[in-house]
Formats: sequence, C-alpha cells, structure tokens
Amino acid sequence: MANVRLRSKQQANQGSKSDHYLDQNDQKKASKGKRLEGLGFGHIAILILVIYSIFAFVNYNYYRVPSAKRASEEDVGSYAEERARKHLEKLIEIGPRLAGTYNNEVVAVNYIVNQLKMIQMSAKPHIEIEIDIQRPTGSFFLAFLGGFTHNYVNVSNIVARISSRRTNTKQHALLVNCHYDTVVDSPGASDDAVSCATMLEMIRALAHADESRWPTLKHSVVFLFNGAEESVLPASHGFITQHKWRDTLRAFINLDAAGAGGRELVFQTGPQNPWLIRNYIKNAPRPFASVIGQEVFETAIVPGDTDFRIFRDYGHIPGMDLAYITNGYVYHTLHDNSNAIPAGCMQRTGENVLAALRGLVCSDELIKPSYSRHGKIIFTDVLGLFVVLYPERLGNILNYAISIMVLALIAVQYLPRPSGRNPSIGEDKLTLYHLLFAVCTYVLSWLVGLITAPAIAYSIMVIDRPLPWYTYTLVIIPLYAFPTILTATAVHYYGKEKFYKNSGPENHSIISWNLYQAVSDTNLIFWSSITIFLTMPITLNTYLVWAVFDFFLPVLGRAGPVIPTEVVAAFLTGTFTLVLLSSLVCFIYVLKSLKWYAVFISLCFLGCFALVVSGIIFPYSGPPNPHSQRLLFQHIQRKFHNKDGVVTDSDSGLLFVPMDANRLRYLAEYNDYFKNIPTISCKGAYCGYPAFYPVRSLTGRVSYKKTVPPPIPIKINLKLVKKDVTNDGRNQKFYFSVIDPPNQLRLYIDPTNGSELAAWSFTDTKPELSWNGDHFSAFVWCTHGLSALTWDFWLELKVNNYKKEDIVMNLGIASHTPSPKTPEMREVGKLLPSWSVPVSCVTEYCSYEF
Repeated sequence: MANVRLRSKQQANQGSKSDHYLDQNDQKKASKGKRLEGLGFGHIAILILVIYSIFAFVNYNYYRVPSAKRASEEDVGSYAEERARKHLEKLIEIGPRLAGTYNNEVVAVNYIVNQLKMIQMSAKPHIEIEIDIQRPTGSFFLAFLGGFTHNYVNVSNIVARISSRRTNTKQHALLVNCHYDTVVDSPGASDDAVSCATMLEMIRALAHADESRWPTLKHSVVFLFNGAEESVLPASHGFITQHKWRDTLRAFINLDAAGAGGRELVFQTGPQNPWLIRNYIKNAPRPFASVIGQEVFETAIVPGDTDFRIFRDYGHIPGMDLAYITNGYVYHTLHDNSNAIPAGCMQRTGENVLAALRGLVCSDELIKPSYSRHGKIIFTDVLGLFVVLYPERLGNILNYAISIMVLALIAVQYLPRPSGRNPSIGEDKLTLYHLLFAVCTYVLSWLVGLITAPAIAYSIMVIDRPLPWYTYTLVIIPLYAFPTILTATAVHYYGKEKFYKNSGPENHSIISWNLYQAVSDTNLIFWSSITIFLTMPITLNTYLVWAVFDFFLPVLGRAGPVIPTEVVAAFLTGTFTLVLLSSLVCFIYVLKSLKWYAVFISLCFLGCFALVVSGIIFPYSGPPNPHSQRLLFQHIQRKFHNKDGVVTDSDSGLLFVPMDANRLRYLAEYNDYFKNIPTISCKGAYCGYPAFYPVRSLTGRVSYKKTVPPPIPIKINLKLVKKDVTNDGRNQKFYFSVIDPPNQLRLYIDPTNGSELAAWSFTDTKPELSWNGDHFSAFVWCTHGLSALTWDFWLELKVNNYKKEDIVMNLGIASHTPSPKTPEMREVGKLLPSWSVPVSCVTEYCSYEF
C-alpha cells in the first residue's frame, strides 16, 4: 500500500508538471496568436497618414523657392531679382521675337546692347567688358524631329566678355548662354527672356563687385545672348564654329526652359568631365539636379532640344544644361508672360548660377579641375534637401555589392539546413515554397498592374475622350493609379487564398505573416537584381516621380495626335504606382480584410471613369491658370508648277494642324466653324503640306478649309539659274537662286522615279532623307536674320533608269510670316474659346517638277 501510495503521488506530481507544461504551451500559442493577428483599420489609417505626409512634404519642398531680393546699393556684388525682373518686363514688352523679324533683329538687340554698354561704363576699374555683335552664316545637319538640315544667313548673336584687368584672364573662359528669340505668337518670358534677364543681372553683379568682398576673376566669362534658338539652334552653331573667342572656351552653362518658373533643373551635363556638376553642387546654395532627367532626355522621347547639343557636338566642350520645368502648360504660348514666373524663381536661379560661375572662374578649377575629366558621374536630388553624387564606377560597385549581399541573406534564410528537417507549411518557419510562391505572385502582380492602366487608356481613346487629366492632374490617380493598385492587389489576395487551401484555419495567421515576410524579401530580390543593370542604385522616390510628372504631362499635351499620349500617360502612372508601392504590397497578407478598401478604390475609379466618359471632366482651361489646347493654323496659298514652269493648280485656305490627341473635336463642339473640315490631299512636294516644323509624321492628317488667298508680304521668287546634265542623263545638277528671300523659308525635296539626292550646297556630307508620314523627303530649314539680297543653292541628283520625259524631283519651297495677321486669321482667333491658344502665320507654298 505504501508503494502504491508512493507511486500514485509520483504520478500525481508528474501529472501536475505535465499540466503545467501544457498551460505554458497554451499561453505561448495564445500570445503568438495574439501577436500574429492581422492589421486592422487603425494600422491602415496610420499608414495612409504616413503616405499623405510624404506627399505633403514633397509638394512643399518641390515648389519652395527663396524670397526675391530687392536691389541694394550696399551689396552690389549680389544677385537681386528686382533688377533682373525689370529686364524681363522690358524684353517681353517687345512682343514675339521670331528670328528674322524686326522685333528680334533690331529692337531686342538694341535693348540688350544698350544695357551691356551701361554696365560697361559703370564697371569697377579692374573689370573689363568687351561687347561684340556677330552675324554668322552657315549650315549643319541636326538629327532631331526625324532629322533635317539647317541653313542660316546673318542670324544675330550678342556676345559680352568680362575679365579682370589685373591678371591675364582671357586665355581661358567659361561660356554662359541664353536666347532672346521666341516662337511665333509668344512673348517668351520663360523661354527664354528670363534667362537673358538673369544673365544681364549676373554681368552687373560681376562688374560692380567690390574686390574686398568678392573673389577676383582668374578667368574670363563669355556671355552669349543668341538670337535664333527657337529656329532650332542656328545661332549657337554660328557662334561655336565661327566666333573669334570660341577657342578660349573650356566649359559652358546653358540656360533654357521647358516650363515657367519653379526651380531650375540640371538635366544634362557632360560629356564626361564630372568636375562640372561637382562644382555646381559644391557652390550653388540650392542645387537641383538628377541624372534621371539626363537619361530621359537622351532617349529623344521629348520633342525638344537646346543649345547644349550644339556646344557639345560642334564645340567639343563640356557643359551643363539648366531649365525650368514647372508649368509647361504655358510654354510656347501667348500665356508665357512674366506673371507665369512666380517671385523667387529668378532669385534662386541667379544665386545658383552666379555661385557656380564664381566657383569656376575665380579659381583654377576651370583649367585644372580637382576631379577627373573622364568618366561619368551619377547625381540625384534627395527630397530637395541635398544632392548626392558619386562616380559611375562606384555606383556599379555598390549595385553589385548590394545585390550579392541581399541574395546571400535570402539564401541563408530560405535554403534548408543540412541538419534538421524541413518544416511544414503551417509551421512558423520560412521555406523555399514560400519564397517561390512570393516571387511568382510578385511578378504576376506587376504584369497585371502594368497592363491595367494602358487598357483603361485604350478604352478612353476608343470613346474619344483623351487627356482628361490635362487640367485636373489629380484625376490621373483614381483613373489609372487606383485600378493598378486594385488589380495588383487582387493577384496577391487570390494567391493568399490559394495558399490557405493547403493548411487548416488554425494556421492561417502564421501563414499570413510568413507570406508577408516572403513577399517583402522578394521585393528586396527584385530591386537588388534590377540595380545590376542600372547606372545608379534605386533612388526613385515620390520626389523624383513628382518631377517626372511635372515635366511630362504638359509635354503630352503638345506631342501631336499620332503618338498614343493617353496610353503613355497611363503606362507612366501605372509603372510609378507599382514602383512607389512595391515595398507595401506585403501588407496585403496581414490585413484583416481587404473588402472595404477594394470597394472604396473601385468606387473612386468607376466614378472618375464615368465623369470622363460623360465629358463632365473637361481637359482644358483658360486663364488665370491656363491649361490650353494649342491650335497651329496657317493661312496659306499654294501653287503647283509642271516641268515647264506653268501653274497647273492652285488653291488657298486655312490649314489647321492638331497639336494633341483631341484634334479639332472639342473646337467643333464649341463652334460649327470647325466642324467637318476636310483633310488636305497629298500632292506636290512634301504632300503639299507647307510645314513650319519637320513634324508631319507626328501631326498626321491636317485639316484644310478653303478660303480667299492671303496677302503675301514678300513673295517667293525662285529661279532656276542653270542645269548641268551628263550625256547619259544619270547625273543632274540644278542651280537655284531666291531673289529677296523671306526670313523664314523651308525647302522640301522629294526625289522621284528612282532618283537619288546625291549632294547639295548646304553640307559636305550626303543629304539625309527623313520619313514625312507618306514618303522620304529632305527638309531644309532656312533662317535669315538680317535680310540678304539672294539665297543661292544647288542640288545634285543621281538618276537611275533615266528617261527624258521622267520627273526626277519635286521641289517645294514655303515662306512663313508671323505678322500681320489676315482678316481670316483674326476671325478664327475671335471664334476660339478661352481654353484654346492660337499659333498662326501666313504661308506661301510653291511646288515645282524637275
């Protein structure tokens, strides 16, 4: 009995210990279950608040500029926006300044030269300022807008060189460039009078700086005010290839614009010579630069170019390209006035450029850079607070190091260990199965997400309602970002549900957190792998995405109707949405419920889509915050000549060139005048289309409304001076002369019947043809600054299978005169709504058969 009692007591003690252990396990499981509960509304509210705070901070920092300084006699060596803005107002008072017009060649030149002379007379005794006016003539080929050749005659350049009399500073110089000409019908405040006004103020600051307070110039600065940039870069070409000071230039800073106001962005630099951008970041008080802008610009998807290309390619000197990119909606329109440039923008630019300039010419950095002249440098702005830069080779090392480290850590975490069993799916352990599932789901969600927004955009194009976000930019979020989030989330949600089927309900909480970790690790694998193929580690963030949208959305409103701009906008939105939220998708697996979030996002999208389809969301708006539809139209007169020079056909009318995907649709709804206008038929050189820019492949069909002929200020007087033909007729050379040529001329050369344009007088290389939307043509842009008596040129054709009766070439020539406007043009202007901006000129077109 004693033994039995003893045994029973021992069993009781063992039982109580076992119960104690069971209670502890239950408590651990309970606590673990509590710890692994899903995230509720409170957690999501905090997450949304964090995201909103990031956007608010980005918005504030992105548009922040310093206060404009007033002119002060006590600090004459500093930049003051008050003085610079007075120059800006005077320049835009002149009106549009197209190269070749009186406003550009006389009035603007006189103003800038007079201001330079006033600064020259009041400069400090140790400062020397030289002023030169150049009128170069030349030709060059430009691989831009499909490629065309530019021939220029007597275009205007105003050049000022500032140097110190105390030292021999003229052997080495820094070039600073702006342009004071404009496009047709625009006062050109931001593009680019603001830069010329800034340069005048910088010259004054350098000339009036007290030696006791400011460093002495060790090298000279050449300021170029060029008068023909909008005619696609001839003045800068004339300067860098012909001016007497060109051989002293060691680097350049180009000031331009693709928007109005905001902060100037360094969006191109080089080639090579990373010391330039290092100097800018070191000395500029508020630098704003991103290599992403340069890489985007180099893709040529942006329909624009600057003098940077000319200085780089023909001057073979390194430089930096700075431009305003905010509010591109007024760019190249009549709304581009001084009101579009907020106070403080000029102050910021002036202080940055002047400081960078002094950092170069007041030291030996310009001729003996402390940093290598070779190699590429990576630079990126971080939330507007500072700029990070490092050599490309260091970026490559970081990319590979980060990738290898991440992959190694993932491998250690997921690969099964030699000793020990593989855990089952329901256990609190991560397995390769989790990782494989996460990778497949992650990739599939990206594919579905990338397809979603373009598919919606295509449906909007089918119902003919493109650009709904053009005025109300935030529309792009519910219209494209929300559906991308919804479909990408749906892939992860259904993947999680599929995973649940392999385990019991009691393991769902553990599985959710395991998948959360696996998807988070997949995101690390994805981005670390991508960095191997990039020139920089992934620094894409809300701030840089904001800058890209700020620049690109206005561009899409002037990219023409051929490019599917709606799909482009949707694809950009979907891509950036996935990029920004890629690190947050893991939270999908630990949310308690997705139902109400999905309902909310779906309702936002459907409501926005309904407003777009119904037309309630209108794409355009007028002043005071214009997001206007651009309408390019020409009052033209056309004449078609046969081989004998006899006019066989002629007509006249108004030619309407669409600048965006909506064409004339909304104008036709607004006024019956624009309804059912037929498209122009293809006949003669360049299909009878007297294009101002070589963009026929981008504009597609153009509308032509017959009307009375316009008065032509200077008629085209083309003469065939001589024709040389070999005995077999295979080589034919034509000599032409235009008597008293207009200032803006275009040549359209269409070889026919197997003939080939072999040579011409414009360049030494073989002429290059470009696709004009119907066939290959040679496009020659001729700009005359000060008028010439004649314009002479020759064309040489190689003829295959020569027959005497064959036509070997259609030659078209057109003149473009921006003013005065004809009564018909003024009438169209009156018919336009406030949300449409006209760009118009009078055009004479003649086509000849040879």
